[in-house]
Amino acid sequence: MIESRRYEIPWRAILPPLLTATIFILIFRKVPFARFTDALRDADYVRFATALLPFSVFYFALDSVVLWRVVRWFHGELALADLLPVRAVDYLLSILNHRVSQGAMVVYLARRLSTSSGGSTSCSLRIVLVFGV
Repeated sequence: MIESRRYEIPWRAILPPLLTATIFILIFRKVPFARFTDALRDADYVRFATALLPFSVFYFALDSVVLWRVVRWFHGELALADLLPVRAVDYLLSILNHRVSQGAMVVYLARRLSTSSGGSTSCSLRIVLVFGV
């Protein structure tokens, strides 16, 4: 006998875009869309990039050094030069999904350092809990 399963709506997948759309609707009820596009067209992107790029490089360097130090304290030797490209890819992956990027970093550290994935996970959690990164 074939069981009939009711189709369930995946709320965890639907809720974030729905919430984002709701926020945009609320914003554009107060701010006309034409005014918004004018502001984007008239923005000084060179000045914005001039302010954003040094901060981004500083944050990337600081975050990478913190991860490198924590890994060295708890799991052994790892060269900072080996970690930087992986951390850069981790940042790009976190644009799509932050949890997946954290998982990818855990898998990389577990394989690179020949430790358990639990040990690498505890390293990432320690950074999040202590530094809020």
